[in-house]
Amino acid sequence: MKNDGFIAPPTLKEEPDQWLAGGLKGIKYEEVVKPPTYWNVPKYIPTGEIQRSMVADTQACVIFSGVRVVSFQINKMIADGILDLVKLKPWLDSNNKFNGCERGLSILSGTSRTGNTQMNVGNTIDDYGIAPEWVYPNPAPNSKTTWKEYHTISKAKLKEVKNWGKKWGEYFHTRFERIPNSKSSLEYHLRQVPIWWATACCPGWGYKDIIPACYRPPCHATTGYGERPNEYRNDLDHYTPFEKKLAWNYPIYYPYKLVVYPNESIKKKIMLQRKKNTKEVFLNIGGERYWIKDAEDFNQLKKAQPIDKIEWENIEEVDIFTTPYNGKIIGSTNLVDILKKFFGKIN
Repeated sequence: MKNDGFIAPPTLKEEPDQWLAGGLKGIKYEEVVKPPTYWNVPKYIPTGEIQRSMVADTQACVIFSGVRVVSFQINKMIADGILDLVKLKPWLDSNNKFNGCERGLSILSGTSRTGNTQMNVGNTIDDYGIAPEWVYPNPAPNSKTTWKEYHTISKAKLKEVKNWGKKWGEYFHTRFERIPNSKSSLEYHLRQVPIWWATACCPGWGYKDIIPACYRPPCHATTGYGERPNEYRNDLDHYTPFEKKLAWNYPIYYPYKLVVYPNESIKKKIMLQRKKNTKEVFLNIGGERYWIKDAEDFNQLKKAQPIDKIEWENIEEVDIFTTPYNGKIIGSTNLVDILKKFFGKIN
């Protein structure tokens, strides 16, 4: 059976210091999404990419799936309107979704002709971050790129990949751990993060609506992002069709979760401020100031777009404003336009 690049992680005996869910080094659990949709939301699902050319497979399924686990989470943050999209723009594709550089990450993590492990790739993301896709893009699926050509890089290009990855590390940090492999565990952790798992590619892969289970060794790493109990699990692949469904009894191997945390530097800065000894109030959003006429307009804004921890009664008084003011006003005539620009949550 063809291996698409998955190498099983070391056993606990071989690598006793693995991070395990529920252990002393465990990631703090937080419910981020809820059933029945979980991560199966169009705005969250990464743009599809194929991991092979016409003549060769990159053997980088662990990298492609790991980047998708990251992408799901950042796409949700974008949809929730908590990130500064000006800073994030280099990583956004034409669908306004996060698109990281699998090729650079595959090289940095030392993907071999037989593939890679989740532990190795997770540690590489921790160490080097993720560059934007365009820095060293995946070749077109109809190209004749060989495995060796895919994993060849100049010193200058490698430096560029690392520099962009370092910039990503200023905005985000990650932690990963192996999780127990049971139906209840997978569902529990799926509420926090998409699951980074391995499977066999059973007969029906790529053409069955719900792929029947088989009992073969794992050969491929993909991303679990939803489930319908007793029917199927949603699985995001790097071969078409990208969005697959695995039968409920389909064997899942080596599930991990890789959690992305935004640093303060990438979060939108929202402050309600008034200069001392004046009555004029400004909402500082993403480095620009907007004049708010009165409490009524502010409450109108909060009804349309919740703004946590900011109340009219708790205006910050400052000696001077550190952000520019270009005559912009938050009022009934331009309220929706401003919300669309800065929060992206008005449909």
